[in-house]
Amino acid sequence: MKHLLLFLLSFLALTVFAQQEGQFTQFMFNKQYYNPAYSGMRGVPTLNAIYRKQWLGFNGAPENQLLGFNMPASGNKIGLGLLLQRQSVGITQNIGATFSYSYSVVHSDKLTVKFGLQGSLEQFSVNFANEKNIIREPGDPSTRDKDSQVSAGNIGAGLYVGHQLAYVGISMPNILESTIGVNDAGTQTATKSKHLYIMGGAAIPAGEKVRILPAGLIKSAPNAPIGFDVNLGLEFYKAFTVGASYRSTIGDTGDSIDFLLHYIIKNRMGIGLAFDNPISPIKDFSKGSIELLLQFDLKEKNALQNGGDDMSNPRFFF
Repeated sequence: MKHLLLFLLSFLALTVFAQQEGQFTQFMFNKQYYNPAYSGMRGVPTLNAIYRKQWLGFNGAPENQLLGFNMPASGNKIGLGLLLQRQSVGITQNIGATFSYSYSVVHSDKLTVKFGLQGSLEQFSVNFANEKNIIREPGDPSTRDKDSQVSAGNIGAGLYVGHQLAYVGISMPNILESTIGVNDAGTQTATKSKHLYIMGGAAIPAGEKVRILPAGLIKSAPNAPIGFDVNLGLEFYKAFTVGASYRSTIGDTGDSIDFLLHYIIKNRMGIGLAFDNPISPIKDFSKGSIELLLQFDLKEKNALQNGGDDMSNPRFFF
């Protein structure tokens, strides 16, 4: 545990303030994206897919597609994961693949402590040849009449602690500040910044068939205010969840109020839908954002695995 504490403190000591990575409203059901230590946590091979369309009605707004897979190995001591993702914003596009590895430092029926590492490869491209582009200064050397792209690799790490009633995690998926710009005009170009994520959640019984599910996510990156998502959900019969979130940054009045629904089918498949209602000035130009999530266990979970057959156990949240 001494080494775990030193690892946690080393994360907090990093200077982190430019949110470049994709954001997801249903972060509590998509923890593999934020933390490599979550890989294999569910105890069975699991597929995960997300589609997010941000700022409906806003031309060139961010759009994300994510496909993930993770599975346990060596008696659940090791976890393996793979993420394929695409993000487009205007004429730019990011396509990436991430492989993650996790190891259980502590593993019992009630508590699991996992350390994770990941390696990623990302391709960033700009389509200057798009016929819809409007170039105000045709002689600008930073623009081109063709597609431009650059590839870069990165590494990340994370720590995840899961209990039968709660979880907490801290991670930095991209530790290296790699170049992702295509500028060759001799001036400074874009780089991939470090992003720090801290998440946590719990399940509080509120009756025989109802549980209260609070969850939160803190996001920090250089040269940007610290952002956070706070969610409160109500779960009925350990299958249907309805929730609401508030997204903002420190010192701001708020970015959006979000609503989500999640349903578990036959204890193996989860379907989630989220809608973000903007409350920032962009509300005058956007109709909101939508997000669809699908998850499926490729193998039925043993009732003795991970403390029982409760698929909505906060240790891994379906």
